[in-house]
Amino acid sequence: MSCGEQDARIEYTRNIVKKMRDGGVDVRFSSYLGDHEWQVWRKSLYEFAQYLFK
Repeated sequence: MSCGEQDARIEYTRNIVKKMRDGGVDVRFSSYLGDHEWQVWRKSLYEFAQYLFK
């Protein structure tokens, strides 16, 4: 999961990640400078692709 640091959803996303981890889910979370915008999505996609094609 990922989210922009200035995105209005950042706290919600962090809370969901915490609940998932508390429930035993192995979840990865990254945040990037920016809002809910293409630059954050681009960085997120690049990082996600690294896990897919490992």
